[in-house]
Amino acid sequence: MADETADGEWRALTPAEVEILQQMIAERHADAAGAVQAAIDAAVAPLAAQVEALTQQVATLQETLTVLDGAAVKVGDQVALRAQRGQLLSATDGGPKESHELFEFESRVSQGDWESFTLERR
Repeated sequence: MADETADGEWRALTPAEVEILQQMIAERHADAAGAVQAAIDAAVAPLAAQVEALTQQVATLQETLTVLDGAAVKVGDQVALRAQRGQLLSATDGGPKESHELFEFESRVSQGDWESFTLERR
């Protein structure tokens, strides 16, 4: 390494001067690295909070789905409607064959195809 003198000449730096320059460079590098890390930490902190909130929401949704999956009926499931006195609602002859025909209902004791209704999504 070299240093320019007052008269424009170049002279070699002493080992002590080189060591001082290396220490200054290392300190500035450490300061810059610390500032960069602080900026990264400041930017990441809100994102980490959002991730935590989303993680909690996902856990709540999974619990809800577990409850629904185990207990609730779903679209496509077939259900029968049983009255308090034990009779099932039955669509007479399986229900109307054409649109706009009226449904006729009967009661039945046992469940069959006409006493089953499929849940559909609207």
